[in-house]
Amino acid sequence: MVIEDAYSKILEYIKKHPQTNTFRLSRELSIDRHKILNIIEKLEEKQAVEVKSGTVKFLKFPEKDKKAAKIVSVK
Repeated sequence: MVIEDAYSKILEYIKKHPQTNTFRLSRELSIDRHKILNIIEKLEEKQAVEVKSGTVKFLKFPEKDKKAAKIVSVK
């Protein structure tokens, strides 16, 4: 499974089920719980989800990382 697919599946599931735990996520999505915990940690850093007492809560879809545009001046 591609990592982006796992991120999307997790976010979509949490959006439909506003508060769920990692055991249920693992079982429902057929993804290893340790992988889910790693992804949840990264999503929490991006402020896309919130984790309290083992329950994951959806906040928002993370924005794509924007790279600075290179400005070239022509003379």
